Amino acid sequence: MTEVELNPLLDFLAGTISGIAGLVVGYPFDTVKVRFQNPEMTGKYRSTMHALGTIIKEERFIGLYKGITSPVTTAALMNGLVFASYRFFMKIQLENNSSIPTLTQIALAGAGSGIISSIVTTPTELIKIRQQSLLVPSSTYEVILDILRKNGIRGLYRGMTATALRDLGYGSYFFAYEATSRYFTPVPDSPLHPSEIQILLSQVDGQVRTPSWAAMLLAGGVAGIGESH
Repeated sequence: MTEVELNPLLDFLAGTISGIAGLVVGYPFDTVKVRFQNPEMTGKYRSTMHALGTIIKEERFIGLYKGITSPVTTAALMNGLVFASYRFFMKIQLENNSSIPTLTQIALAGAGSGIISSIVTTPTELIKIRQQSLLVPSSTYEVILDILRKNGIRGLYRGMTATALRDLGYGSYFFAYEATSRYFTPVPDSPLHPSEIQILLSQVDGQVRTPSWAAMLLAGGVAGIGESH
């Protein structure tokens, strides 16, 4: 059997680009969610579509992307941290690099990477949410200075424990993705997960079997649902 993996650098770049792409697509709905959860805006929006229309009308289209600078600029750092910590937690569980990890080991490594990533996630999301909640435009720099001035560096990490516990959900994300990928790939040769975008090639009886794009898309969807619940 022959296994071909992407270069680690390409792995990293692919994960970063896909993360930014997903952020750009879903960000307007994240802004709407934050507005709905803000007690100061209770009753302002009747529904998701009404909220989208109102924000565009009052703040222009760019209003849907308030605060996106923070998560975009930390996307590479975030991806690198998840990438490295996942590999680390996987390595300490396996006897050797050629061992195929169990789904439980994958879930544990994913959960560990989620906890570590909260070091970056906590300040990033705090800044993002502050900007999304403000009707008056405010730059990322201004928000950071305001937090530091009032609460110091510790202010950027307010709520870190809750964020770390939430990001334990990375475990279910990796578990769901790998389980779905293995179901559609009869002869898995190595773990697959979204942050690494690997190409699996298994040579069996002269034939090459690879997970189809449809299977990988389904796996990603199932993983996303698993993490959000």
